[in-house]
Amino acid sequence: MAAIEFCWRKNKNLGHYNFSYNNIFDNDGLQKIIEWLGPNNHVFKVEVSERAGDQYAALQEALSNNKPKKGKKGKKGKKKKK
Repeated sequence: MAAIEFCWRKNKNLGHYNFSYNNIFDNDGLQKIIEWLGPNNHVFKVEVSERAGDQYAALQEALSNNKPKKGKKGKKGKKKKK
């Protein structure tokens, strides 16, 4: 769990983590993940097994708060004057 927290703090580019086949999460582990999602708002998708614990719904709600906002499209090229 400490390694996961370290990765989330250091790696700001990666926002999707798949732990669905790891059996390391119980209710205490999911609670820690939910707590870490607050300060690490770059993490927008964490996949865990649905059988991981009772707090699966709370995890999905916390992840919905971290979804990235849609950005504005950039300006298209201006026409060149001749």
